[in-house]
Amino acid sequence: VGSYSWKGNPYESSDIGKLRGRSIFYLFQDSLLSFSPSKTIGKHLDDFIAVNEIDISHKEIESWFEKVGLDRTVDWLARYPFEVSGGQLQRIAFVFALIAPAELIIIDEPTSSLDILLKIEVLALTKEVFSAQGKAVLLISHQLKLIQAFAEDYIFLDHGQIIIHGDIKVLKNSSDPNVQAFIQATEPKNSIEKSRKDDNQLIEVKGLQVKYKQGDNWFNKAYAVAVDQVDIRIPEQGIIGLIGVSGSGKSSIALALAGLKAYNSNTIHLDGQLATEESIAQAGRLILQHPASSLNPKLRVREHLEEACKIGSVDPSQVNKFIQELLLWVDLTPSILDQYTTELSGGQAQRLAIIRALATQPKYLICDECLSSLDPVSKQTMINLFKRINQERGISILLISHDITVIQQLSDQYIFIDKGRIVSYGFTDDINRSDHPKLKAIIAAGQ
Repeated sequence: VGSYSWKGNPYESSDIGKLRGRSIFYLFQDSLLSFSPSKTIGKHLDDFIAVNEIDISHKEIESWFEKVGLDRTVDWLARYPFEVSGGQLQRIAFVFALIAPAELIIIDEPTSSLDILLKIEVLALTKEVFSAQGKAVLLISHQLKLIQAFAEDYIFLDHGQIIIHGDIKVLKNSSDPNVQAFIQATEPKNSIEKSRKDDNQLIEVKGLQVKYKQGDNWFNKAYAVAVDQVDIRIPEQGIIGLIGVSGSGKSSIALALAGLKAYNSNTIHLDGQLATEESIAQAGRLILQHPASSLNPKLRVREHLEEACKIGSVDPSQVNKFIQELLLWVDLTPSILDQYTTELSGGQAQRLAIIRALATQPKYLICDECLSSLDPVSKQTMINLFKRINQERGISILLISHDITVIQQLSDQYIFIDKGRIVSYGFTDDINRSDHPKLKAIIAAGQ
């Protein structure tokens, strides 16, 4: 339905796909879903260059990698998509957009996996390159500050309808309640009451090291150390914020504490006892940034939750009642139970991932950037929900984020990690007093 035109020429909706690739390039939010796990990044680039007939050498591509903040000493082309962090893969996806021959670049929530410093750096580079090349950009984002900084014109959508169109002053002066709610959600919030207690440790980590094998040669014994000599203490019913720039080792810590990644022995204690991968896997649940990475598209919502209840040893006669209670916790209606996860919105899928984790009745949650893809209104709702989970269910939380405002609002204590090592830590109320230059830069940029 509707009409399309390209450079003044009308197009049928069935023909608009012919413009895809050489004329229109789409950069997705979840870059992991755009890459095949069976091909190296170099192979992806070779295929992209061949299909679009781009005249560019690997040396030139490596210079683009450096421009988007990727370490030049690393052989990114030899790595597989699952061997890099979400933020690193998102920057690699940006390289595809920067070398694409397309005249219109659609960038859909492109920086949700990046810390604030990289967001500014990458978008500034993108704007500079696309302006020089004479390309048009459609920037889709729920981050008002990014729209203000990089867009020239603004459209506010709600339920598929354009509510307002114009400059940012028009947006701020709108009387539409949804627009006002969106703007208010982006304004600074008062921090939720926090605990400064540091006793009764649920998890104690000393000298954690996580490393990855380099290359796919069986005889190659070289390893890259992602996390080195990290100490973490998570109190009972505590919320610890783990902060770090993209690629700093945050997700590697999350995988180790979820029992999903090997680590050096005798370093993690749970309830005062030396933890095993099995005990960690039973006690903790990992909630990922992108629900599509963890939800089975072939299962209905009900099946996801019933399976989780079995893992949590919920009384079979109480499963339906328990599921109904979980739905109420996150404001989801029972009608959603018969839907497939592919039929859910991003916010609904994220809430499903949260209650699926709760259904297993864990002792602690590891939330790995699970709020970064949400709009400000939904993000605030989730922050309030996590505080309820923490207070009413007594569940400890390791909150991993590059968003300082989320850490300040929700966590009791913070840990700042850089290049796999802890460089600053303390009570969150004292975070502005940190003298670490990179953390100070992140705090300043967030303001």
